[in-house]
Amino acid sequence: MEYKEQIIEIAKKLNIEKNKISYAKYSNLFEISDCKISIATDIFQKYNLFFNNCKVPKLVLDFPIQSLEFKSCCFEDDFTIKDNFNGYVSIENSIFKNYFKISQVKKEIYKININKNNFNDVGIFENKIFNFKFEENTIQNISVSNNLFSKEAYFNYNSFSNECIFFKNSFENLSFYGAKFNSFVFFQNTIKGSLNAVNANLNFDFENLENKINEQYEEINKNKKEQDEKSLDKFANDFRDSFRVFKNALIKDNNLLDASNFHKYELYCKEIELNFKKPKKFSKEWLDKYQLMFYRNLCDHHTDLILNLKWLIIVIGLFASLYFILQVIQNLDLNKCGLILSLAGFILITIVYYFQDIKKFDFFACVASISVLNVICYKPKLIFGIANLIGDNTHNGLENFLFTVYTIIIGLVVFSLQKTARKNSIVPS
Repeated sequence: MEYKEQIIEIAKKLNIEKNKISYAKYSNLFEISDCKISIATDIFQKYNLFFNNCKVPKLVLDFPIQSLEFKSCCFEDDFTIKDNFNGYVSIENSIFKNYFKISQVKKEIYKININKNNFNDVGIFENKIFNFKFEENTIQNISVSNNLFSKEAYFNYNSFSNECIFFKNSFENLSFYGAKFNSFVFFQNTIKGSLNAVNANLNFDFENLENKINEQYEEINKNKKEQDEKSLDKFANDFRDSFRVFKNALIKDNNLLDASNFHKYELYCKEIELNFKKPKKFSKEWLDKYQLMFYRNLCDHHTDLILNLKWLIIVIGLFASLYFILQVIQNLDLNKCGLILSLAGFILITIVYYFQDIKKFDFFACVASISVLNVICYKPKLIFGIANLIGDNTHNGLENFLFTVYTIIIGLVVFSLQKTARKNSIVPS
């Protein structure tokens, strides 16, 4: 039988037993199972091969092949696709103990599926790839650079950790659906078509994003001379570019809700960049830094309505408490200025202390809500700030000062609150 001769040839070339090979007529595919293979390039070129639960030594594909599939395999050394490669490759549920690399393939790659694998190091660069599926993998390091993905590029459900770098790629349509990012650098890339980032997990906060940038700085510069090192603010700028590209692609798709998160991370990076640059006091960059810090703490850059509401309660409650204490001081005929300044300093220190811990901050908001409730029940006019200065009421200098400061602060909080609440203002145009 024709297939028996082919099986004998494959067994001889791969240095395995014949009973490890079967033929699937419907797919014109030879399945090799449960063995350790030797590499025979002419066999890869001649037949459609499917390796199941095999150990694979160092493999370099720099020639045309038919169809090459791997499932539940262990790649014990480098796996490289390069130069004169052409054909179809699928890798699933496998383990890579060393490098996987796609590099400088001369012909256009039409289809590569890489799914549900465990990678230590990955490199994909300088290629033109039409359909690329790289899904459900656990990845230690990845570098995807200088590629043209002409149709679809799927990086769905991957878990990225350590260094994860996408650099100078051009994507027609890109998907990171359900991906988890513990590290994320995506700069100087273009996305011409659609971007799907639904359910992508980029739950950075300001502190861990700053740590990631520092880690990247240490890793890249560890073997460089001081004059060749890339500064921290440049790394922060690269991260900012990463989030900006995603934000713009999502705005183009009219996905403002997901875009708002990337816009938030973009502003985090800008603040981190300015922190590293240490601008001169009262310069434009210095003012920008503190403005970014203010809106991050107030409403997480218009993405956290609950945080904004907590600050609204605290501001009203703090004002009401100060006003009540001022009335008591006046009635007791005490040293007004000294007591007010002492009290204001104590309250400021308390807020700063409580703000370091979110649970304490929430407790402070709950306490402030008692004062707010009292104002609503007994003197709601106080909430309107500057309105209390208008009319026949007479106030002393301290009361006027308190109303003026309160009016400015409550105005900023309410402005931010309405912007955070309006969906069409989540991302600036």
